[in-house]
Amino acid sequence: MSAAISAKLLDSLSDRDIALLESLQTYRLLSSPQIRRLHFDPTHTSAPASTRSTNRVLARLEAEGLVRRLQQRVGGAGGGSSSLIWQLGATGEAVLRHRAGSGQRRRYVEPSGMFTKHTLAVADVAISLVEGARTGAVELVRLDLEPACWRRYLTSTGVAAWLKPDLHVITAGGDYEDHAFIEVDLGTEHRPQLLAKTRAFQRYRATGVYLDRHGVFPLVLWVVPDQARRRFLDATLASDKALDTGLFRVITAGEVPTYLGIDPVTAPTLRTATTAEPPDATTTTNDPLKGGTHS
Repeated sequence: MSAAISAKLLDSLSDRDIALLESLQTYRLLSSPQIRRLHFDPTHTSAPASTRSTNRVLARLEAEGLVRRLQQRVGGAGGGSSSLIWQLGATGEAVLRHRAGSGQRRRYVEPSGMFTKHTLAVADVAISLVEGARTGAVELVRLDLEPACWRRYLTSTGVAAWLKPDLHVITAGGDYEDHAFIEVDLGTEHRPQLLAKTRAFQRYRATGVYLDRHGVFPLVLWVVPDQARRRFLDATLASDKALDTGLFRVITAGEVPTYLGIDPVTAPTLRTATTAEPPDATTTTNDPLKGGTHS
């Protein structure tokens, strides 16, 4: 055991501290409000109290080198503690490696502005699902982030390829599961890039791998920032006559929980993505905060 992760340090970490570090490992980047929503809101009765506790814990973890704040801030400088963005610190990474019994070290560096913006946007969508599932309307069976949500497959010509969605989600309610791949769009990609991504989903569906295992194929949810981008993406999908547009839905971030059954009154079904009937038994559950591998 290295000096950086002494027995004293390990003993001082609470279960919530470890969960927070694991979330930073899984999500890669999180803002202070996102950390609050994941780990502090469920145990506090007011937003101010939750915020104060979040800031206090992050300050302690930062002093120990367990977490590291980025130079970048949400919305730029002047936003106070709510604008801070965090990643796993060197000592935090060492702690998690020690707990996992892994010797493989990962370096954390200041990411680009675009990477940061997209990563936080994906985290926002994922956290909204975690929050929605806390109501008990549905069970969040799986919430896989990159790279756990990626799928390797062979094309019809035998060429190895990767499908790289931003999220893979399974929710369960009653006797049914809803499956989705999620792409978070920030309005920066042009038509050829968007069509290339949509065609990759259709090629992966054609392999039958996912359908054979689950009895359904996920609906692909494109999450866009505004209605103008929604119209653009809808038109882009419609422009390719070879695409099965029934496989895709273009929605805004606020609609994601509804499409995954978290609002059981108004939620549209995702099972229109396939003609197969859902299986009788649900798949094995996985910790939605940590992600996980899934074939």
